[in-house]
Amino acid sequence: MSTTNTPVSARRAATRTRLADAAVAVFARKGVPGSTVEEICEEAGFTRGAFYSNFDSKDELCMAVLSRYVEKNIAVLSSSLDFPNDGPLRDRIHDIIALFSSAVGSDPATVMAIMEITLEAARNPQLRQAYQQVASTITPALREMVAQALRDHDVTTTISVDDLTEVTRAVFDSRMLAAMASGRKADIDRMTNQLTTMVMAFIRPV
Repeated sequence: MSTTNTPVSARRAATRTRLADAAVAVFARKGVPGSTVEEICEEAGFTRGAFYSNFDSKDELCMAVLSRYVEKNIAVLSSSLDFPNDGPLRDRIHDIIALFSSAVGSDPATVMAIMEITLEAARNPQLRQAYQQVASTITPALREMVAQALRDHDVTTTISVDDLTEVTRAVFDSRMLAAMASGRKADIDRMTNQLTTMVMAFIRPV
């Protein structure tokens, strides 16, 4: 989901990273439509010239934020964490969900910014395609981890693994949003335990 095919120098990459970090902070506070290029530049400590030498528009910056979000989460989900095959299935499902939760929900500002970009993607066809790539990249990684756990423990699910992972993500997103709307920090450990219990309810012997 790269926004450019041109090789990026280390200096330019650092500038793009600072602008993306600034965009996350501003989007989280004001939403995408309510944020201006000037505000993002001020947050990053750059001029408009620096912005437009790296991005053609705010939409392209949104795509860069989404791309970085995908890369970070795929790196975590594909990490070297070694799930034991001989332990209880519930423990393994818990570890998978905990890994996903730590990757996706560790930074409230990023969670809020991604939600704001999601809302904007519902209105903006250009962003919609980039957002769809996020869902089509992260969800399969989570689904495969769950499917492998089921195979290793010789069990199956009462609904498809695709549906189960989609429902799990939807519940996670909803709980994160509810926590932020109430002004409190999401209790990731509690959410992980609840989602583990939910997933286990859909599992049965082959």
